[in-house]
Amino acid sequence: MTNQDRADRVRRAIQTEYANFPGRTVEEDITDILTDIRHLCDLTGWDFGGCLAMAEDHYEAERDEEAAS
Repeated sequence: MTNQDRADRVRRAIQTEYANFPGRTVEEDITDILTDIRHLCDLTGWDFGGCLAMAEDHYEAERDEEAAS
């Protein structure tokens, strides 16, 4: 999977789930998704901060891997 594939996957998710809120910016949609994920973590006891830190690590590794190829 390329970084373009990853971006396209989340773009489809945003367009599918947040399409019912016209007039909003993509930045607002992304903010809502992150906020909703944090609520989910609170409700389930998952470590949002840990997930966010791991996501940063994954992002950097994927970005660097693709830049090297």
